[in-house]
Amino acid sequence: MRRGLGICRSTFLSCFAALISLPALAQTVTVSPTSISFSNQTQGTTSSVHKVTLKNGQSTAITFTSATSNLSDYAATNNCPVSPATLAAGSSCTISVTFTPSTTGARNATLTVKDSGGSSPQLVTLSGTGTAPSLVSIAVTPASPSIAAGNTHITTARPRTSPRLRPGPRRKPQSPPLRTPMD
Repeated sequence: MRRGLGICRSTFLSCFAALISLPALAQTVTVSPTSISFSNQTQGTTSSVHKVTLKNGQSTAITFTSATSNLSDYAATNNCPVSPATLAAGSSCTISVTFTPSTTGARNATLTVKDSGGSSPQLVTLSGTGTAPSLVSIAVTPASPSIAAGNTHITTARPRTSPRLRPGPRRKPQSPPLRTPMD
């Protein structure tokens, strides 16, 4: 350890130059988290929001371009600055992702975040499962069908609806005035 310090002291300018020319590993644009797993979601309904943070770790500002998924079941919105505005060095913005499965089963995708940073694009793995909607209730007519053993009967099932409501009180129809013959 002491030996290394002695070398840098004797060649301070060389050590300083080496530090400046280090690869920009610490100066990258990153996303966090890099994967999101959505819980089971009923087909056609939207999940709660999961957030992804885009962090500009570079020493200069970047221009945010887009955050898009390769599967339409995932939607992304963000509060990142819109060009020509830039995301300042050391700053972050948030990308909000939701899942609305269009079908049942596993629905895997990738969120691609593009910007002017040297490490663009950044990728976020998205996974979720679409589940079938459950039946809440059904009305059967007649309400108590009776079918003799060995016979079949076709019954119609329709969703329950409320009766039509008419505005105002119901009025009894009026009959036309009686006419009497005139002599």
